[in-house]
Amino acid sequence: MSTESVDDLNSKLNGVQVSTLYFRPTITISGVQKPYEEDDWRFVRIGEDAVLRYTKQCDRYAETVAMHKFVLLLINFSFIFLQTGAC
Repeated sequence: MSTESVDDLNSKLNGVQVSTLYFRPTITISGVQKPYEEDDWRFVRIGEDAVLRYTKQCDRYAETVAMHKFVLLLINFSFIFLQTGAC
């Protein structure tokens, strides 16, 4: 996950800010050319000797991902609700 991808997501959340920690990444990178570029990478080199290879998407945290989407939806809805003065 890149910090640029999270920055792009934050720019679309109407003032709500999320951290990379919401997504529980194994590693976080910065300095990519464009947001979400890392989604198409099949290899990542760390240092001179370590190469990580993408093999398949990990779905063991499907519940966690669903909960994060739900929490982001609630945060966004609450923000809109407060902005309209409906409370």
